[in-house]
Amino acid sequence: MSDPLPLEPGPPRKKSRARHLWVVGLLVYVLAIWFVGWQKLRDALAGLDVYLLLAVVGVELTGQWLRALKWRFALGRGSRAIGLFFLSRCAGYWMPMRMGELSPLLLKGHRTPRMGAWIVLDRILEVSVTLALGALGIIALGIPARGIAVAMGIVALAFVVVPMFLLTRRKLFLWLAARTREGSLIQRGALFLAAIRDEMVAMRPKMPAAAAMTLAAGCLDVCVGMLTYASFGHPLRFAVMAGAKCVHAIACAVPFTPNATGVPFFTSGLFLNQVGAVPASVIAAAIGVNLALVNTVFWTSAGLASLDLRRR
Repeated sequence: MSDPLPLEPGPPRKKSRARHLWVVGLLVYVLAIWFVGWQKLRDALAGLDVYLLLAVVGVELTGQWLRALKWRFALGRGSRAIGLFFLSRCAGYWMPMRMGELSPLLLKGHRTPRMGAWIVLDRILEVSVTLALGALGIIALGIPARGIAVAMGIVALAFVVVPMFLLTRRKLFLWLAARTREGSLIQRGALFLAAIRDEMVAMRPKMPAAAAMTLAAGCLDVCVGMLTYASFGHPLRFAVMAGAKCVHAIACAVPFTPNATGVPFFTSGLFLNQVGAVPASVIAAAIGVNLALVNTVFWTSAGLASLDLRRR
């Protein structure tokens, strides 16, 4: 999948690696199909409920555009927030630890402290909601999940606590800027981070609404998964799917297993198999169908949103 948006070119070697991550994901999925068996996969697909799949499309579309509108609400009018949101999501899918979500900062006209502040705040909101829903789901299920709890704590520390702590150290950034060479990369970076902190403070009045929109979108993501498995005749509780989404997010946070490698889908599928008693054949088929539907909705929406970045 190529990126139609005008990004500044990065180092060729890294770009090439990112482009070929899908090969790893494809290999993982092919191995899963081989393990399950083609006949069981066909049997699982034979009983699909088309109406529930249409509901999946509708809920997924609602969730994606709710997040896009959240960016528009946070960044304000004239910010081209819709197009930037889809650019950020696209790049985040491919990059380890979803670092690609910083990609709007590669566009010269949007490399601002306000944009940096919002991306950080949005990432913190998304991670917090995913972990909270997952924790509530696991608690509701009453399963021993010590390993998952430790992993959730590490993710929360790395993606919520540490960023918030560092970006509130305005005096530290100003101190560093005052002791480095005028115009140097370190000085400019320190001043940029200090400005990001100021923008984060300025955005505080919008955070309650943004958090509510993030929570609603997170619940819709869980519903997408529930509807997908219900269409195969395996309805799941909200708690089970919330736990699976959380496990998926934890796997994405590992530096060498972004979404494109397929590993996060494998880990969430294993959770559904062990906790939700979903057969492996249904999981393999559901992942394929879900990816097809979600990508169709995403790329259609992203294509329309790219017009927001191309217009003068």
